[in-house]
Amino acid sequence: MQAIERELYRYGDLKEQAGELEEEVRELAAKKIELVDSMLRAPMMDSVRVQGGTPSDPVYDVVEKLVDVYDAQIREKLGRIEQLYTEYGRMKERLDAAGMNEYERRYIKRRYVDRIAHGKVAAEIGYCERQLTRVRASALKKLAAVL
Repeated sequence: MQAIERELYRYGDLKEQAGELEEEVRELAAKKIELVDSMLRAPMMDSVRVQGGTPSDPVYDVVEKLVDVYDAQIREKLGRIEQLYTEYGRMKERLDAAGMNEYERRYIKRRYVDRIAHGKVAAEIGYCERQLTRVRASALKKLAAVL
């Protein structure tokens, strides 16, 4: 049963990790936009030189490279987010296949995904802790068949 509970806690971690990565992507995108905006607002330098018929500004070149770095970091994090949600989806499908009733599903979500204490979950559902212990045992038994 402990292995099943570890899997359930990991299931909760997947969503949390994806949320953290999404926030990091938002921050990187904001930095990138700020960088590009500042470059667009800056007056063209007098030291712009022409190479091969196109203007070249060393500051612009550096900003362009930084934008590329931000893009690469964003792509990497988006790829990881996709992996996490794929894994989360597979786990959700297995939980759905377990055939749990409403109380068992609510218990699993509140206890392992939302990380609410057993006693608080009992109060939310309207069961005493002993009844909820039976719900937990029943849910874990059903999950053992699919996990």
